[in-house]
This record gives sequence, structure tokens and C-alpha cells, in this order.
Amino acid sequence: MRNLKPETWRARARFLRATREFFHERGYIELTTPCLADHANLEPYLDPYEVRTERGRGFLITSPEHALKRALGQGLDRIFEIAHCFRGGERGNWHAREFLMLEWYARGMALEDMMEESESLVRQLLGRPLRVERLAVADFFARELGHDFKRATLEDRLRAEGVAGVRDWSYSDLFFKHFLRIENRLQGRDAILLHHYPAELAAYARTVGDRARRFEIYVSGVELANAYEEETRPELLMARCREMNQERQRSGRPAFEADPEFLNALGGIQDPLSGIALGLERLFALSLGLGGLEGATPFPSGPS
Repeated sequence: MRNLKPETWRARARFLRATREFFHERGYIELTTPCLADHANLEPYLDPYEVRTERGRGFLITSPEHALKRALGQGLDRIFEIAHCFRGGERGNWHAREFLMLEWYARGMALEDMMEESESLVRQLLGRPLRVERLAVADFFARELGHDFKRATLEDRLRAEGVAGVRDWSYSDLFFKHFLRIENRLQGRDAILLHHYPAELAAYARTVGDRARRFEIYVSGVELANAYEEETRPELLMARCREMNQERQRSGRPAFEADPEFLNALGGIQDPLSGIALGLERLFALSLGLGGLEGATPFPSGPS
């Protein structure tokens, strides 16, 4: 454990208390779910820690998503958790192998309402005025790069730069190769909320036409939160899991068995359901004016 300054511990405690008060005032209930799960999250670029015992293997959670969605399927409608999460293979000032994730879900809430709620939380916890620019990802690409995010366009741009073999790249690799160029320009800006991603990047989000109903929030260039208006149909979620495993294998990562309870948990929910995961210690560090997690968290961020 790092030696945080006493005033930092006190500020951290106030910050966590304010987080909980925000949700209690809005009728949410706080859940505590296991840190050790039988199934891993299948998202393509996550590296979960595997735990082996005499009873078999499990995985330290990369987020509490699976368990929280199972709780929603059991009849709860507004829930949140501040969970200890674990991810390997990530480097940089804003990463740690163990960190606090804030995740919350609301039945009957459309994506636009989740935008409002998440902006309110971020403003309140930062403790200062915050201008949030909302921009569709298509408009963001057009403004910052001068082109769209269609596969053919992304391939052509890279070929023009002399990049070979792009025809064999996955769409997500093509997209993020371009997106990372823009991401660096966000530093120094107040906040931006990017919404309606290409359908190819839906993950667990509901799609309408060729757009995924999801958004991400950046504050001072730091990726802070990722939200979905949730897809609830088991057959579509299973198809997404197969696609994620294929993507994992293309990047040299192992495929994992999909969690059947997670896949079926939301099948009976017909009304809109939105959920969001937010890096809570990133937000705390930003509230302190820090340039990374150092000085804001006692958790190690050494080699994964």
C-alpha cells in the first residue's frame, strides 16, 4: 500500500461518501458483488487475471457488469456498485492493475437520460463548473479528421500513408488506429461526450440502424466513462460474444466461454435499460488536479 497523505485519505473518504449520496438521493440501492467470477469478461482488449484453486479456476473481475445485470434480471431496477476491479496488461499514468470502478444501471432510462445523469455526477464530484460538449462520433471524425468512419474510408486513408495489409485488419483496429490520433487532441479541453458509435463497436449496446446507442465521456483528455443503452436479447448477446472471442483470438488473446446466466439475465426486460461504468479513481485524481493516479490511490500500478 502506498503512503497517501492523511489529507488525501480524508478527501478520498469524502469523495466516496458523496458518490454514494448522489445515488441514494436518486433512489438507487448499492450492491456488493463477488470479485472472483466463474466466467471472464469477453471484451476483446481486456486481460483478466486468472485464479486457480483445487476447486477449479476463476477470474478476478474486470468490472462488476455480469453480476449487476444478473441482479437486474431478478427484479431490481436502479442499482450501483463501487467495485474493486483488476486488469492486466495496461500501462500508463491513468492505469492500475487494481482500481475502483463505479457502475450503475437504471431500468426505464434511455441513453439520453443517462447522459444527463452522468454529467451531473461528474460535475458534482469534480466540485467545479464543467462544460460538456456532446458530439456524435460521426461528427467528431468529420471535424477532427475530415472524413467518415466507414471501413473503406479508413482503409484508404491508411493505404495512402503506406500502411500495408489493412484489408486484413478488424474494423475495431481500423477505427481505433484513427481514433487514437484524435484522442491526443482532447488534452487541455474541458469535457466531451461522444455518442452513437458505429454499430460494429456496439459491444453490449443496442443498435439502431448502423449506430450503437453508447457513449463515452472524456475529461481533460482522460477517458472516464463508457455507457450503453443495453441490448437485452440473449440471441444477439450470444452473437456479440462470438464476435468478441473471434476478435480476442485475432489479437493473440485466449477465447473464453460465455457466461450463460449473464446472457439470459436481461431477456425479460422490455423497457429501456441503460448502464455505465466510470473509473472512479480517475475522477478522484482529476478532482485533485493530478496528472494520473499517482497520489490518488493506494493500489499498486506496477507490472501486470
